[in-house]
Amino acid sequence: MSPTTQHLIFHGAVVLVYALLCGAPYGRAINQGATTRTIEAWRLAHSSLAIGAILMLVVAVVLPLLAVGEPVKWFIALSFIVSSYAFCVSLTLGPVLGYRGLSSEGPLSAKLVYFGNIVGAGGALLGAVGLLYGSFVSLIGGWLCLTSRCNGRLTAAQNLAAPEPAPLSNAAELGVRHPYQHKRNIGDLDVEANRTRLKGAF
Repeated sequence: MSPTTQHLIFHGAVVLVYALLCGAPYGRAINQGATTRTIEAWRLAHSSLAIGAILMLVVAVVLPLLAVGEPVKWFIALSFIVSSYAFCVSLTLGPVLGYRGLSSEGPLSAKLVYFGNIVGAGGALLGAVGLLYGSFVSLIGGWLCLTSRCNGRLTAAQNLAAPEPAPLSNAAELGVRHPYQHKRNIGDLDVEANRTRLKGAF
């Protein structure tokens, strides 16, 4: 198991436990008759953080399948991890402090909730873009690999369909001199030379 996968699983489990614990203030707000805004804020924290945790666990399963380098995988993992923890801060401080975090105006507490939402949304977007890039590279790589395999099979089929070399018996018909034929011709020349010498001697 790669380090990126281990980190995603661990931090995903941490955020999941935190999201489940947010169910307690959510139920207490309902029982105590809190305002609708407070109840909706706790419901959002309880459900959204659980979805973020499950997303990290899913990315941990998918990440080893991507045909990209470790820097890209770390970029994807860290983006989702930072995003989840930023939402843990902003979504729980929102109902406690009474701010939604949709604007940077107001006191420091309002700015803190807003900053957490911005970091959480930005990190999730960067992680999604990195995941899209990794899946696109893997898709193109698989397509090129499939194309090269098809070309290799086509070349092998062409080699099987190519005509075999002509047998040695047909070498003379094709105008190709056989090596034994060359030796035989040299031997004939030697015999003729010996006959000529014998005739000159007598």
